[in-house]
Amino acid sequence: MTSSRSLHRQFLPSAKSWTTANTVLNSRSVKRKPKRISVRFKGRELGHPEHGLEIMRKFAEALAEVAVVEKPAKLEGRSMMMFLAAKPNK
Repeated sequence: MTSSRSLHRQFLPSAKSWTTANTVLNSRSVKRKPKRISVRFKGRELGHPEHGLEIMRKFAEALAEVAVVEKPAKLEGRSMMMFLAAKPNK
């Protein structure tokens, strides 16, 4: 599994997102309830939502071992949100 620090370097630009990544990566936390992952666009970034979708896709792939996408990424105003839930145990 990819370490949370390398996830931050690859996908997550801000400290707020870093906290979210740590929360998602803690399996105890993921098991309790779905987690909201968000990317906030500033200024001209809003003109390129495809970059946000790519970040969300890579993030979901990196967490594929422990989580599944409950709601796919959706742009709402200046934020793009996606919900991840714990992977069901078999």
